[in-house]
Amino acid sequence: MASNLTVIVEIGDQNEYSPAFNTTVFYSEVREGEPDGTPVTQVAAYDGDATANLVYSFSDESQTRGRFKINERTGLISTLRTLDREAAGEFPSGSAAYSFSVQVTDGQLSATAQVEVRVLDVNDNSPTVKAPLLLEINETFGDFRKNNELVGQLAYEDLDDPKTSNAMAEFRLVEVLSQRRLNATYRVDSEGRVWVTGYLDRERAERHLLLISVTDFGNPPRSSSATVTVSLLDLNDNPPVVRKPAPNEVINITSDHTPGVLVLQIEAEDADHCGFPQPLSARDCVLAGGFRMHLQQAGPREFQLDEVTGSLRVLSSLSPGLHQLKVTVTDSGLPRPLSDSVSFSVFVERRSDGSIFAPVWALHQTGLCSWLSLAPPASSRLSLWWPS
Repeated sequence: MASNLTVIVEIGDQNEYSPAFNTTVFYSEVREGEPDGTPVTQVAAYDGDATANLVYSFSDESQTRGRFKINERTGLISTLRTLDREAAGEFPSGSAAYSFSVQVTDGQLSATAQVEVRVLDVNDNSPTVKAPLLLEINETFGDFRKNNELVGQLAYEDLDDPKTSNAMAEFRLVEVLSQRRLNATYRVDSEGRVWVTGYLDRERAERHLLLISVTDFGNPPRSSSATVTVSLLDLNDNPPVVRKPAPNEVINITSDHTPGVLVLQIEAEDADHCGFPQPLSARDCVLAGGFRMHLQQAGPREFQLDEVTGSLRVLSSLSPGLHQLKVTVTDSGLPRPLSDSVSFSVFVERRSDGSIFAPVWALHQTGLCSWLSLAPPASSRLSLWWPS
């Protein structure tokens, strides 16, 4: 008689194998601006032990800078907050990527791997025109006309990824902001070069304001606008104008004016600019010393003109009658100086007592002695008289 007996032998598992990741580096990408909890990647490990209970974690929490979390059972890594690729100081190395290490353990043995998360750019930044928003160009001189002349080059900046179309942009002239009608036409090409055609008169409008837009090629595109100032640099296209004396004016003085007495202060003005915003050597200067004045007089030189201050003074004893004078004011502008002249007269009248150039002599007597002395009266001109 025979019988069968089934014996089941259970072999207990021993922790003889270490867990291991499928790869040493896990690469992943995630778009910036995605909401919290967006899946990034899932790390996976295996263990030769049948009963291994694997637990995932970050090797060093500080490496993630609080941006990610990991499911300890599944190894799924997701965002803990919205990522901003352009945030200041977020990527000091310049590479828009996070790098951190993960580990897996079966309770006794463990393994590590590296995770690299690259943040993909989205078009979340508008391009802006870079400062300074100022261009300068010489005004037109005389009848010379600007013919599609380059004024200057504009530039822009965009914080989006420079390797993508999100950071590529083009310029456009929206309008010319001017309260006066200009005799010139502006043009802005897509690369930001500003051109002008026509006449630029600084004395008519010193600054021209251009509204410029810049638009990127992202999807959807983003844009911004800025006001760019075109400042006209002054050239000496206006002569000075003598305001005082008036043409053919007659100035009356009396013959008792002594040398050095002020007769007239010459006044002149110039429509051209005076040194702003460029150095004086390139402008028509109306500051002190910017004018030079010259005096012409018929007959003897009885008057003297200070060429810088414009003070006309008596030089010597005055003879009665009409003195014909001419003053010329010349500026110091470029490309060539300009001038203005005015003819006028100074009429010298005799003193009211009818005496001219006569010294006043005083007779003194003391006992047996008598003598004459020169004694000027209250006026500055001397008269000669003889006592009876």
